[in-house]
Formats: sequence, C-alpha cells, structure tokens
Amino acid sequence: MSVVEQKETWATSRRNGLGGTDAAAILGLSPWRRPIEVWEDKVHPERRAEVDKDCLRWGVLLEPVIRQEYARKFDIEVTAPADMGALFPNSKRWEDSTIITGRHPWMLGMPDGYLASTRTGLEIKTASRRSDEWGAPSSDEIPAQYLMQCAWYMATTETPAWNVAVLFSGSDLQQYRVVRDLDLERDAIAACREFWEEYVVKRVEPPIDESESYGRYLARKFSLNSGAIIKNPSPEIVEWTLAMKTADDEAKAAEDRKREANNHLRALLGDAQKAMTPYGSVGWVRPEEKGITDWARVVNDLRPYLTEEVFAGLVAKYTTPKQNEAYLRAWWKK
Repeated sequence: MSVVEQKETWATSRRNGLGGTDAAAILGLSPWRRPIEVWEDKVHPERRAEVDKDCLRWGVLLEPVIRQEYARKFDIEVTAPADMGALFPNSKRWEDSTIITGRHPWMLGMPDGYLASTRTGLEIKTASRRSDEWGAPSSDEIPAQYLMQCAWYMATTETPAWNVAVLFSGSDLQQYRVVRDLDLERDAIAACREFWEEYVVKRVEPPIDESESYGRYLARKFSLNSGAIIKNPSPEIVEWTLAMKTADDEAKAAEDRKREANNHLRALLGDAQKAMTPYGSVGWVRPEEKGITDWARVVNDLRPYLTEEVFAGLVAKYTTPKQNEAYLRAWWKK
C-alpha cells in the first residue's frame, strides 16, 4: 500500500466512514487489504498498527513535489488537499489533507488534489516501473484498485472525471484519465453500504474468506488456549475438516504430478538452456557457485577472545522478542 493510501486508511479508521482504499478492499480489488482488515480498522481502531513515520514523512515530502510538477507539465492549476475545504463545504481538515463527505455520511474521500477549472479530481501515485496493469498514458487503463478509488472519489465529490498522475521509475511523470461510470458507482456504493450497515455498524465480522488476513485475525482473536477438547464436534466442524483434508490430499497429488513433470522435463532438456512451448518457456536455472559462511563456527571460534560478560551483552543486544502467531494444524487418520 502506498504512503498516501496508508494515510487515508489511518484517517478514515478514526472516523465513521469508508474511503476510496476501503472501497477497493471491500470489493476484493486491493492487493494489500481484505474486507476483514477494513472491518477491524473501523470496529477496533485501537488495534491498528502505527503508520511507519519515516515512510509517511517521505510520502509527505514527495506528494507536493509531484503535484507541483504535474501542474507545470500539464499547464493547469491544482488545488492542494489542505485548501480543498473551500471547494467542498461538507468536509473537514485533517492534518495537511481534507476529508470530504459524500451523499451518505459514511462516504469519505481524501483526494490528492483538485482541478477546479475542469471540475476534475487528482490522484497521485508512484510506481517503480510501468507494468502491464498500466496502459497507454491518457487512457483509463490503470490498476483495478486505483480505478475503484477514483470512482469512489467521483461519487463522493460529484465530479465528472478524475485524473491520475503517476511517477514511473522516479523520473517519468504520466497522466491517466478516468470518466465517471454511474453503473460502476451504483454497484460499488450498494456493496459498501451493505458492508457498513451489516458488518461495521452491527459489529458483526464479515464472512470468512480464504485470505491469510482473515487467518491472522482469527489467530489473534483466539490466541489464548482454554485447553478444551471438543470430543463431539458439530456437523460444521466435521464438514470443514473434510474440506481441509480433501484439499490437502489434492495438493499432495498435484505436487507429485508436478515433480514427475519436472523430472521428465529435466531429462528431455538435457544440457539445453530452455524450451519454448505454446504454454510458455521451461528451462534450467544454473546458479553460480557461491561461498557459504558457517556463522555458528565463526562465533564459536571468536568466543575465547570474548569475556562471558561481553558475549552475553552482545547476545542480549541483538536478541529481540518474537511473538509466535497461533496456527491451525491437522493430524489425519491413516
């Protein structure tokens, strides 16, 4: 998640509403967050980890630079987030940004800028490279989570379009443009309204999904061991145990098939580098020989030159506590 998105998530988790990054997560479009994380942010904001201050500092420093360069390159005046309150009366200042409230009190947005002359919003992004998710500049071909974010801001601010300024590789500033889609907007608002009213307001956990995020949430929730053994499990426990065993068996069979195919291909390729097939290329990866340091023996040889006190001090200095997360394990019957 980008610094700006972290910032919006941090701000809206302390307020009664959903932001653009929340909407993308609720709809399953975010690669960084899942619905359970949005729910926990809203229902239990006190559990939320602090935003990385150094990371946030760099984001705060870079965002106005990109906004200023965007204004210069595309010859247009851009209203900064802190000054948008005058344009949107139903808003509130938050640090150096403005949180805008939409037609519903739980619809919130924190735009990165606004082009008042064309009634167009501005979203600022950075990317290490232009991946396949980014189409030709000036098009609306942008990653799905950003498209949803723009759609949410257009709905919140009632504006017809949203520009996305992207700095690729630290030196290539490009612009994309998303036009308001009322059908997409309607569906997104309906899904988010259901999430807000049925899960957040009622403080009911959203449905369990396959994500690691949900697994981590449950591991934290049930980290304490009561010692109870369920000898007469419910039909649901039996059903999901069978589903897990079936998945384990299928995964093992798939791994066996994959290893067999791998061995056949090793033999067929021989000393060739790779083969180009209609399904993609397969080939050898032959790493160069590298030295491996046995640090345990290095430390053991150094120990005679260190006093017990100094050695113990070094161990204490470089030892940090680690909280082991609870996990689920199965012991299958043969």
